[in-house]
Amino acid sequence: MPPESRLTPDLPTQGNFFAPTTRPTAVFTGGIGTVCEGPAVAPDGRVFFTDVTADDMGGLLWVYEPATGQTRQGRQPSGNASGLAFDAAGHLVVAEGPNRGGGKRLSRLDVATGQATLLADHFEGRPLNGPNDLALDAQGRVYFTDSRYGSTEPLTLPWMGVYRVAPGGPVELLAADLTRPNGLVFSPDRRTLYVGSYDAPGVGIYGPLPADYAGPAPQSGGELRAYEVLPDGRLAAGRTLVRFTGEGPDGLTVDAAGNLYAAVASRLVVYSPQGTRLAEMPMPVKTTNVCFGHGPYRHTLYITAAKGLYTLPTVQAGE
Repeated sequence: MPPESRLTPDLPTQGNFFAPTTRPTAVFTGGIGTVCEGPAVAPDGRVFFTDVTADDMGGLLWVYEPATGQTRQGRQPSGNASGLAFDAAGHLVVAEGPNRGGGKRLSRLDVATGQATLLADHFEGRPLNGPNDLALDAQGRVYFTDSRYGSTEPLTLPWMGVYRVAPGGPVELLAADLTRPNGLVFSPDRRTLYVGSYDAPGVGIYGPLPADYAGPAPQSGGELRAYEVLPDGRLAAGRTLVRFTGEGPDGLTVDAAGNLYAAVASRLVVYSPQGTRLAEMPMPVKTTNVCFGHGPYRHTLYITAAKGLYTLPTVQAGE
């Protein structure tokens, strides 16, 4: 499989996804941490996203109101949250990451009362490394990636896996064949789980090499994989859709037709379910995650990038 190029090609299918004059619009650029992440749309249409910090602040949530264009600060600290998703009851499921102030757990937040409930923080008696992103299936089970970015803390689990936890149930390891799993999303029919992996030296478990070292060094890279979801919700062996060199995918979402949208470096890339690149949209800064709006905003993508939130109109609608 050929590696993914950094170049933006002239794709004949571009117009099926973005109008010729479409460009991303910054609606918020006031992040105060290292990066904004994890957009998720509440049942009432508000967009929640995270602000990951590296100090004792412990991260925070922002809340964007599409109707007014205003953004206000939500929960702080957030447990250094990264990925977010709303469940069927309208509660916010949160992947709390590592570093100072990080919860290194999954929690469920009642956004009306601010009450948080622990969902998972251990696997077989050992603390999680630091959940990164998550997706919910039709039964309300939470699938999440437990990777480590931007931290030099020792790993508490010797692998970075894809896990599942059901309400009140144990944490199950479903896949351990990716070096550093990141974003994940279900296909519209819930029969496929897409998982991105981005292994980047210097932003996680890799320490600096000696100053006088001149040999081969680790290189950034990644891939997109598709896992068949079995009837019991477990995952069959994944198949690689796209390989990347020098970069890799972060957050993912899908449209109603099943096309896959990936935040990759400083652009948003659309792929078919088979991994064919269909469209690209350059971004002014490095992207981290993406989701579709609801209701009147089903043709709008919300994209976290650097220290802000961007909107992008689309031809295709979200689920």
